[in-house]
Amino acid sequence: MSDELHLWRAVVQQALADATTHTYSHRRARAEARRWLTTPSEDFNDVCLLAGLEPSQVRDHAKKLILEAGDELVERNQFGGRPARKITDHNGETLTVAQWAKRLGLGEGAINARLRKGLPVEQLLAPRGSKAVAHA
Repeated sequence: MSDELHLWRAVVQQALADATTHTYSHRRARAEARRWLTTPSEDFNDVCLLAGLEPSQVRDHAKKLILEAGDELVERNQFGGRPARKITDHNGETLTVAQWAKRLGLGEGAINARLRKGLPVEQLLAPRGSKAVAHA
């Protein structure tokens, strides 16, 4: 495979990766990639042809991957590190560890320690010193 063909295939691969990312901080790139991959355009067709790919097949494949990826976005922590872990309680409410800690008056470290222990959600989100945690 020529270097030029390899380069254009990398462009298509990057667009597919961007379109299926779940990272909140990359939401703009995701939206642009999804638009580029799913909206007919001469630019898209040219890139596919330069990559030695059939545009309609790439578009169909992209639509399938985008559908499988869904629309969920994961927030990164304030320092741009790992995604903020989210916990859903038994009522279906989903918050990050930091949000639960603030709401419950717990430290994030306490909730994270409970997560590492593999405790069920009732014990993860139990107030400090409650019987739910003591019986873990």
